[in-house]
Amino acid sequence: MLHEGGLYAYTHPCCTLAEREQIKISSPSMVWAEKKALCIETLRSVTMKKNSLTTAIIAGVAGVAGLAGVANAVNLNPDGIGQVLLYPYYTTNGGNTTLFTVVNTADVGKAVKVRFLESLNSKEVLDFNVYMSPKVMTQFTEFRNYEFKSWLPDQLGRATTPAAAAMNKSRMQQGHIEVIEMGDLGGPAHRYSKHGNWGGVWKPEDCSYFEKQWTSYAAGTWLTQSGGVVDMPNNGKGLHDVHAPGSGYVDGTGAIMFNDVGGVGGIFGSAYIVNAAEGTSYSYNAEALNGFYSISELTPGAVAADQNLHYAPGTVLPSLSQAANAIDTGVKYAMARVFDASGNPTDIAFEQGSAPEAVSAVLMARYVMNEYAVNGDSEAISDWVITFPTKQLHTYRSRGGAPGCASGMPGLEPFTCAQGAGSLNAVGDNIFMGNWAEAFSIRYWDREELEPSTPPGVLDVSPLPPPGEELVLAFRQEANVLTFYTEDTDPVTVLSAPEGEMGGGMTVALEDGFTEGWARIGFDSQSMTAAAQTVGGTAYPTVTLNGLPVIGFWAARHTNYGAAPGVSAYYNVIHRHRVSRSFGN
Repeated sequence: MLHEGGLYAYTHPCCTLAEREQIKISSPSMVWAEKKALCIETLRSVTMKKNSLTTAIIAGVAGVAGLAGVANAVNLNPDGIGQVLLYPYYTTNGGNTTLFTVVNTADVGKAVKVRFLESLNSKEVLDFNVYMSPKVMTQFTEFRNYEFKSWLPDQLGRATTPAAAAMNKSRMQQGHIEVIEMGDLGGPAHRYSKHGNWGGVWKPEDCSYFEKQWTSYAAGTWLTQSGGVVDMPNNGKGLHDVHAPGSGYVDGTGAIMFNDVGGVGGIFGSAYIVNAAEGTSYSYNAEALNGFYSISELTPGAVAADQNLHYAPGTVLPSLSQAANAIDTGVKYAMARVFDASGNPTDIAFEQGSAPEAVSAVLMARYVMNEYAVNGDSEAISDWVITFPTKQLHTYRSRGGAPGCASGMPGLEPFTCAQGAGSLNAVGDNIFMGNWAEAFSIRYWDREELEPSTPPGVLDVSPLPPPGEELVLAFRQEANVLTFYTEDTDPVTVLSAPEGEMGGGMTVALEDGFTEGWARIGFDSQSMTAAAQTVGGTAYPTVTLNGLPVIGFWAARHTNYGAAPGVSAYYNVIHRHRVSRSFGN
């Protein structure tokens, strides 16, 4: 859960913490620790001074059983279990706190990457590795007023003025979360992550094991295998005892076994946006992608470089661009299974590259639809969250330093302009050139199919585009909040996203009399084309998907001022967006 004090873990997790500065741990009493392994045995908050959380590693417990999915193709699993979890929104604005959970349903332990991405252009706010024992549920809270004194994500973060610091703080107060399975645990990693009665306390067997793996230069540690150094990790992997994601299982004798392919997802999660002062809570399930990564070991019987996605804490890897579920003549491919509006599947092949086309393909939406409710006897208020979880990975292209919209680059589709001047993964070379807007249209109806005389235009949505930009309806951020209100009232928001460039908040004025109904956002000009491929002897055709990759929900609050004498009550609603997918030219 993210909270003003720091990061909370509601389990008995193992933490390895190795930071350049001291790490503040508060339980009921305050202690200080520097570069020490810590087994957190009660609820404690962890506040880091630096962006990296470079070697924060958490292992937790509990869980629920169940597996589902389409093998060997990235797919959006309607059953909610997968290898990748996408949480459309976190916020710490307006007195809100965001709690989120990750559950491991598998019979084996898992290494999982948790990453927080801010709202403007999905720069990493913090990440850490979670080593989960079988059947575990780990619950966290968010952060608020997080300190990043040397955070230099892009040009906006390089200034040292108070104004720049305020902008950075504003953009980190909200965003989205991604969780990626890095591998299944075997050997000592599995053993030490498991809980038992150790010294009269139910906890993991040995927390220090994980800390040593990323802080010791001894032969064979994950740090040595990855080629990194403490607090300065590179993009190498920690290989031993972390097998291909989804490859682990328990045989008839109870022994842990690993197959050669993997690919079966085993995690699910949820989030709760809570405002304790108001007495409100908005909960949603994370979107689950299955079939994300299922690569055979290249050298049977040996530790293969492509066996897992297990990278050090503090790196930008693994990322959504690393989807891979087929190898043909040494080339990795990411197959995606996309369902059209009639529920018919289409399989699409992408050669693995620097952009997350396979993930974007399964999230593509021509139209986003949901309900709204404003005013009325319950004084309803409504927010829509519109998040583009893959936009940064598509738009950070090597575009050079020229101003203006750079288009037509490989990997950019379905987005319109490249917003980075360098490579996303090259330190110091990811200069932000502007959060280029993505145009949209919006229509809405009341409960009796009436539509306003004129659909909302750019003058009905606040804020207006910045001076010098085209006056069109457009989402500028990667995590956006659109608040509905009627022309005769002032806008009131559920999620309290600040308006403007750093907060992602927008408002749309509805015509008087439209207080309940449904609305539709359209992405009319964007598309992504997958070229024809032949993989493993199977021919996959050229396919064009219209729209943008988007996730989100509608959050609404109703108030009952007469719940009881002198008592008011809030009734909270949160509905996942419905989408319509479109194929063709």
